[in-house]
This record gives sequence, structure tokens and C-alpha cells, in this order.
Amino acid sequence: MIFASIVALVVGTGMIGQWIMFLATGQVPELKTEPLRIRFHLVAEFATAIGLFVGSTGLLTNRPWGRSA
Repeated sequence: MIFASIVALVVGTGMIGQWIMFLATGQVPELKTEPLRIRFHLVAEFATAIGLFVGSTGLLTNRPWGRSA
């Protein structure tokens, strides 16, 4: 479980970092062409990344809500 937790932590952090970089450098043309669709997509991406980060942190710190089945 430790390997899976670390992978989830790296992937979640990478997702957030990648989107922040894309947004900061203006590499998301969909903000102008399809603003509603890309906003929903960004919310889903950030929610996934936060879920990965929180879940992996729970497993790594042995929280009762982070137990593996």
C-alpha cells in the first residue's frame, strides 16, 4: 500500500502542478473558445487531484479513514 500511496501522491501533485503551469502560461485556449466546458473539466481535474492527495496522505499517516480494505 505504501507504493500505491506514493504514486497517488505524486500523480495528484503533478496534476495540480501541470494545470497551474498551463493556466499561468496561457496555454489553455479553451478558456476563450469553450469556457464552460473547460471550467467543468478543471473542477473535475482538481477534485481528482485533491482526492488522490488526501487519500494517499490518509494511508501514509495511518488515519482510520484511510485504511485499506
